[in-house]
Amino acid sequence: MLQRGVLWVSASSLLVLVLTPCAMAAATADVECAVRTFYKVYVQLSIGGIPSRAQQAQFAPVISTSLASLLRDAWRAEEAHHRRTKNQEPPLVEGDLFTSLFEGAHAYTIAGCTRAAATAECAVTLTYVDPRDASKYTWTDRVLCVRTRGRWVVNDIAFGGSWDFARKGRLTDTIRAVAADRVP
Repeated sequence: MLQRGVLWVSASSLLVLVLTPCAMAAATADVECAVRTFYKVYVQLSIGGIPSRAQQAQFAPVISTSLASLLRDAWRAEEAHHRRTKNQEPPLVEGDLFTSLFEGAHAYTIAGCTRAAATAECAVTLTYVDPRDASKYTWTDRVLCVRTRGRWVVNDIAFGGSWDFARKGRLTDTIRAVAADRVP
């Protein structure tokens, strides 16, 4: 009887060891799918500045509720700024909000993801091709995801551009500054 118990425990342990990489691979694939879906929306919308409410609605399924809330707050701050200045000043955010480069990105490649229980980080290589001379700019930003309600969503982006005028820090820091009406 003891031998059967040991054999069952050994077989169960082996099964866990074999299935764990598969489960991890599936979970990583889910994270990559969430990031890919986010960037599909991003590329399709080609947004400059804070996304409008309609654009935010398109991002809603692929971003966390906290990121969605920050974007709503930033949009309200942009609207208030617009009313206060009677459109005589530029918006609080100009250029691309979601990448390191002011002009944004035309293409992306997910370079890889690392995952913990409820968080994940994906390195995303972004590319912009200047239409004037076809010069190509490539850099890597890190997308921070969270697992909520059984699915992965984008929660933040850590900007990785290293040139002088690259957007620095994190997306959420920029959005918080805008929501407080402090130009980032």
